[in-house]
Amino acid sequence: RGTHEGEEEEEEGEGDKENVGLGSGNTSRDSQVTGPRWSPELRSQTKPGDTQTKLDETQLKLGSTQTKLDEAIRDEIQSDVATCNLALTPQHPEKSPVILSKRRPPLPKDKPHRTIHVILSGGHCKSDVKQVYRLAYILRRNPYIDMKVLTVFSDNVTHIVFPHDEQLKCSRTTKYLQGVAGGKWLVSFMWIVQCLETRSLISEAPYEMRGDNFSPHSNAPRVARLSKTLKQPPLFTNLAVYFLGEMKILDKHTLAMLLEQCGATISPSSTFGATQLTYQAPCAVTALIDESEMTPEEIIKYQDTLDPPPLSVQWILDCISAYRVLPVDEKE
Repeated sequence: RGTHEGEEEEEEGEGDKENVGLGSGNTSRDSQVTGPRWSPELRSQTKPGDTQTKLDETQLKLGSTQTKLDEAIRDEIQSDVATCNLALTPQHPEKSPVILSKRRPPLPKDKPHRTIHVILSGGHCKSDVKQVYRLAYILRRNPYIDMKVLTVFSDNVTHIVFPHDEQLKCSRTTKYLQGVAGGKWLVSFMWIVQCLETRSLISEAPYEMRGDNFSPHSNAPRVARLSKTLKQPPLFTNLAVYFLGEMKILDKHTLAMLLEQCGATISPSSTFGATQLTYQAPCAVTALIDESEMTPEEIIKYQDTLDPPPLSVQWILDCISAYRVLPVDEKE
């Protein structure tokens, strides 16, 4: 009997445990916190390889999700940037206001600044003059070019523009002689036309004049310009002259300026000391006469009495026109 009563008590205890586990709302805190125990049988059924495979699959899914998220964020950023650019771009660029800064940006050291001072020779029409001023106005917007149009020849002149000629020759004018003596750019008007078409400065070399009507193939402008650029001795180095009589071909002031540009020295009279200079061909201190203002008898008289014999103004102009020292008896 005692044994039978013990078995009944154990069955009642087991029934109470089952009731506790199945009751609604009466679950103990230990069963909620601890949960089902990890039995050895369940542990033996789980393999380590299966767990690693599941972890790898989970990581792949996470990586794929992150890649899709990154792509979505990148597309959204690009869309926002495109929207901002579209909002900042003016719809009508030709009508949009241009804001010009009062201060010019500093010029880079590798790009030199050019100064162009242009003067026109005679023979140009009014439309040619307007085109030159128009080019100067267009180039004012370029911070690297300073172009001005002058009306009087000076040492600041860099370019002399002559009327267009297919053979690139012009008349022997005072400005032509001044340009050759000073080593300036003597260019055809077509250079201005081509600069206007390109709205910039182009090379002057294809449009440089080749000579005048007395020496059309001398290339004196180019020879004189390169000689000055290379700092070679001037044309009339160590030549000293003084004016004898009146000058008709050119006035004395202009003639003196041409001679000084070519390296000659102007003496006020024949008392200029010949021993003060080291002379080179073709002559030293000598008189300069204008044969057109003298009679043949006067010319012969000066040639016989003066030592060295006088030089003529025409010979000076011929040497400048060809930019080489000619023999005294040779005329261009």
